[in-house]
Amino acid sequence: RTCHPDLVDDVEVIDGMEIPVRMDSFDRGIFSNELGIIVDSPKSINPFYDSTRWSVYGGICGINGGQAAITEVDEGAPALVAMGWAGKISAVQARLSKPELNAGVAFRIASVDDYWAVVADPNDTRQWLRILRVVNGKVEEVGHTQENSLNVFAATLVTVRFEDDGFSIWVDGSISTRVRDDTFADADQSAGLVGVDRSARGARFD
Repeated sequence: RTCHPDLVDDVEVIDGMEIPVRMDSFDRGIFSNELGIIVDSPKSINPFYDSTRWSVYGGICGINGGQAAITEVDEGAPALVAMGWAGKISAVQARLSKPELNAGVAFRIASVDDYWAVVADPNDTRQWLRILRVVNGKVEEVGHTQENSLNVFAATLVTVRFEDDGFSIWVDGSISTRVRDDTFADADQSAGLVGVDRSARGARFD
């Protein structure tokens, strides 16, 4: 549940905060190539200023049964699909309907090698989401949400709300974690879905 190229901006309440949102219902058919396959080199990445469509900058992402799906992840590079805004955004939200390891929400995207992410770890008995900072392609785990915040048997709604000196992560409508850091805070305003490595294949999002 992030941005929809075919819908006009509307006002919706996200975790008690009334903000203009763009939402994608992923209703464009089964196995749609609407999200596309990137053919450019990651080194030729363009600024994320086009708010009318998704841009896929790695891997293969599409629509499967009314859900966004990560179909393939390239070796040594993330599957990354994002949408950008010319102005500041307040929050990004996605529902992890089929969590896979290292699949989740990407934000503060500076490039395919530089971004933040909140990803699932359904194999961990603590059932939490891990918070990653990726700098120059190096993945660093900087924290996690509260234990038992990831529902491995049903969908988990993840919201990232941006703040002046960091961001907060909300899970199913309740605040779970705050992160104080300004890494990539001045990056192009973009956010989307990510599969950090090949273990993320098969992940689904609403």
